[in-house]
Amino acid sequence: MPSDNVQQIEAIYAAFARGDVAAVIDAVDADVEWVTPPTLPWSRAIYRGRAELGEYFRSFASALEDPEVHAHELHALPGGRIIALGVERGRARSTGTTFEARFVHLWNVHEGGVSAMQGLIDTAAIQSAFA
Repeated sequence: MPSDNVQQIEAIYAAFARGDVAAVIDAVDADVEWVTPPTLPWSRAIYRGRAELGEYFRSFASALEDPEVHAHELHALPGGRIIALGVERGRARSTGTTFEARFVHLWNVHEGGVSAMQGLIDTAAIQSAFA
């Protein structure tokens, strides 16, 4: 059901907001594909599986202080896809500079599991905080 898929993605954002990265990782398929722009200071672009997703979140936490990821809109699309529109905020540990960047996350949900997430974000806003 589309509403169940949206609720599942909402739960992932809520887990991240409360700092429960383990719950985020547990909420995705064991062989999840997580894709983010390679131009993010903490990203190597493609992460496959929960162990690599853990690497992504460790790199994210090492690069940022006080990160926030807020999805303001979630919409169910055909084929078990969910699109999330939102904003990410944080402070670059290396410079102390804050940023705010808008994002689009495209989630694939099938048979009750999250098989993929592709994130598109304003990398220029983030890179300038690290410069």
